[in-house]
Amino acid sequence: MESDGAVYKHFQRYLEVIRFRASTNNLLVAASELKGRYWTGSLSFYDNIDTCSFAKPLSSSKAEFGIADATWLTDEAVVTVGDSKGVDYWSLHDNHFQLEDCTEEQHDGTVSSVSVNATGTVVASGSEDSDVRLWSAVDRSLRDVFSHHIDAVTCVRFSPTQPNCLLSCSRDGTVALCDDRTPSSLLSGTQLASLPTALAWQPGNDSGFVVGDESGFIGVYDIRGGSGVMVTGRLVHHREVTRLEFHPINTDIVASTSNDHVSVCVCDTSSQLQTIYSSTEHQDFARCSVWHSNSPYTLYTCGWDGKILRHSTGPVLKEMTSLSEAPIIAETPITVNPQ
Repeated sequence: MESDGAVYKHFQRYLEVIRFRASTNNLLVAASELKGRYWTGSLSFYDNIDTCSFAKPLSSSKAEFGIADATWLTDEAVVTVGDSKGVDYWSLHDNHFQLEDCTEEQHDGTVSSVSVNATGTVVASGSEDSDVRLWSAVDRSLRDVFSHHIDAVTCVRFSPTQPNCLLSCSRDGTVALCDDRTPSSLLSGTQLASLPTALAWQPGNDSGFVVGDESGFIGVYDIRGGSGVMVTGRLVHHREVTRLEFHPINTDIVASTSNDHVSVCVCDTSSQLQTIYSSTEHQDFARCSVWHSNSPYTLYTCGWDGKILRHSTGPVLKEMTSLSEAPIIAETPITVNPQ
């Protein structure tokens, strides 16, 4: 199944992140561009995604570094990470992003992922230096450093309901659950068969999350009782999973983007991850997805082909019960090493 035909061409090619501002049609687009030997970045702001021209954003701000990840901190502020090796803070003035501050202390490598906790007070960053760092969103100071990984951190994600709980995954093959209130920091570590690349907590579920890896496999996990169990899993893609995004209302539905030819998939986690929608329209790596804040069955994706695609999944989601059954994968125990 393909997208509904809405294809928007951005003025830069390497699109990394698209994010709606809370409860609005305002959209943040983070992109990078290779200039000679160095990467530069940009943040673009679109006032109304339903009526705008993606070739002409309301505003666009340049960065002297590549941007790997970005997220809204508040309705008027954004944090980005990338080649700057720190966390960069941008404010929105008159619909224009301005770089306000950056962390004084930095990672020792490119920062690949950023997340903000549920109260908006703490920012987490994960880097190629194998560290996960926590920063105060108020004064930008370094709060804590987690060094439980031994290889590059690929993704960090705060729990949507517990502001002190954080998931991180790394190219050392582990997914870790951290809590900055505990002296040991690391509560549990899960060893995976392939290198994990993307994470997402299931909304409304304090113990459920999904993991995507470099082989294209996506697993659904439950960490209740201090042990990690893969409830179900399936090879959804054939190359690295780049982003996982749960549906805001039907929290069993998760969208995934990948570097393979089936660049976008929407799966049902309550039905053995059966695919209920897929698209092959991106012509280069698909990097990010986001559900429309005011049109919950519309999914937007972006990629390194410079395109933003709109996918209408409403008819499919409403007819989920009539779809064919996917292969069942038995509940599989995962080795957990409490610290």
